[in-house]
Amino acid sequence: MFNLYGYRIPTRHRDRDRGIPYNEECGNFRVRKEWRHLSEDEQQHFLTVLRKMQDDLPWFTEWVDALRKERPKPDPARWLFRAHTEGVAFEKFLQQIDPDFVLPYWDFAYDVSTHNGAENSVIWDPKNFGPDGKGKCVDLSKSPLNGWRTRTSNGNLPCLIRKFSNPQTKVRGQLGAVGRPEFDRAVGETKNLTDFATNVGKIHVALHYGIGGDLDGLSGYNEPLFYTLHGVFDRVYLEGFKKPGFLPDMDTVDFRVSSVPGLKGKTLASFNDPQKLCYTYDPRPE
Repeated sequence: MFNLYGYRIPTRHRDRDRGIPYNEECGNFRVRKEWRHLSEDEQQHFLTVLRKMQDDLPWFTEWVDALRKERPKPDPARWLFRAHTEGVAFEKFLQQIDPDFVLPYWDFAYDVSTHNGAENSVIWDPKNFGPDGKGKCVDLSKSPLNGWRTRTSNGNLPCLIRKFSNPQTKVRGQLGAVGRPEFDRAVGETKNLTDFATNVGKIHVALHYGIGGDLDGLSGYNEPLFYTLHGVFDRVYLEGFKKPGFLPDMDTVDFRVSSVPGLKGKTLASFNDPQKLCYTYDPRPE
């Protein structure tokens, strides 16, 4: 294993020294950080690995095409499990480029509550994920993502598209994003996966529409922010594991993911134990 600057660090010693639980099955226990908790070097390195993925890993186009074609039945539990497992697999694939690669998450509700809107987040800085494209190609010239390619993009343009709007008229600011009180209330009312889809799922869908462009529709996997955006929901999903009755009966429900590279034949039982998933989330920014 190497750190950000190329120095080899024994995994076991590194994690124990940093106070991260060591998991013999995992090799190490990774911590997914909120975007603001990454150093600027770590942010730029993360984006560089994302961009390098398109050039170095031939599975990326297969991944995007498979996910666009594979449409689970309209069962909220299936959709949520699908999103959860995709993120796990995506992270593992990117570790082929950088063994220390860990997906960060974006706490949009923090931006709504402290910066008067998710559209004002540092996530959209030109050197990070880039700004709104206003329905046209996003300018990524100052970001490590420069040259990002898309597959079957909305509008049939060979570039990343965003079009910020507010799909929820009752929510202040653009993107339809809710603040901390509304988000925490939705999470607090979530007792099982069906509640998750009803309460938290609506917030998730509104963000897809609000950011727009490639994220609005089946071309969402073209958006480099895709899994960082979903991380905040996966964080709630993992917390749900601790609630009795949150997960359906794994002996009677088939959650197979048939077409996603790296996940063929896997079922819910493969992903229901956070300790076996080998990652956790750090605290939200305050």
